[in-house]
Amino acid sequence: MSANTENQNMLIWSQVDKTPTNRTKTNFYGGRDVTSIVSYYMFEQATKLFGPYAIGWGFDDIEEFFRDGVPIFVNNAEVCKEVNHTAKIKFWYMHPETNQRAEFTSYGHTEYIFNTAHGPKSDSEVTKKSVTDALKKALSMLGFSADVFMSEFSDPNFVKEKKAQEKIAAADEADEKKAEEISKVKEVIDSAIAAFETIQSPAALKAHYNAQLQKIERRLLTIKADKTKVLKPIHDAYNARLDAISPITDVVCNTCGEVTQNRIGTRCSNGGCPGKNEVLKQNDED
Repeated sequence: MSANTENQNMLIWSQVDKTPTNRTKTNFYGGRDVTSIVSYYMFEQATKLFGPYAIGWGFDDIEEFFRDGVPIFVNNAEVCKEVNHTAKIKFWYMHPETNQRAEFTSYGHTEYIFNTAHGPKSDSEVTKKSVTDALKKALSMLGFSADVFMSEFSDPNFVKEKKAQEKIAAADEADEKKAEEISKVKEVIDSAIAAFETIQSPAALKAHYNAQLQKIERRLLTIKADKTKVLKPIHDAYNARLDAISPITDVVCNTCGEVTQNRIGTRCSNGGCPGKNEVLKQNDED
């Protein structure tokens, strides 16, 4: 077999054979631990690869069978038999490269009537469970979650190493997302700073600054970043622009006559001034 043929044959399998540990469950069944796969994880993977359900993949022609199992006894008297349910489906999918339709038969099984410590019970969702089992078995034949079906998850060392790898990958992904979000925040800051240069009024400058600051701080809530460091450029640019359009100079209060170093248009800060809300004017006296 040529390498190219092998690559084509493994096209689907190699994309879906790995299963995250947080998409599996371990149950004690039949005297041993059994790893099962979260059904909707497999369905999600199928949708990513083939397209939406009923368009890119699905099943037809369901047939159901009930088969008796061993007798169930209560007080040494046989009351019924265990009953197993089987769903037979025709699974189909659209090949992701050729767009050809492929189909094959798959079976799923569920206990319908079974014995418990409290006597016989039946499962009212048996058809749904058997169909789900049949879909998962069909997807497994294409390589979906092959690592689970190949019993790799039964090795504790494999699971431990896989969890460690996932933890590292998750940390790397978080760092990448953080860097991407900080980059977006910096773009907003750069845009705000550029707008500062077109504003001539201190009041308008402050309004624009506060509006952009709120927008930026909302984005920073989603990431763990050094807020002081990230916001320093916009703070510095705001103060520089404010100094340019409204420099600090000698100003006087028309009410109390106090001369201070401040910006024109600010309010009098003299606590004893009867007109402390007076807007300060430029002091024109020598």
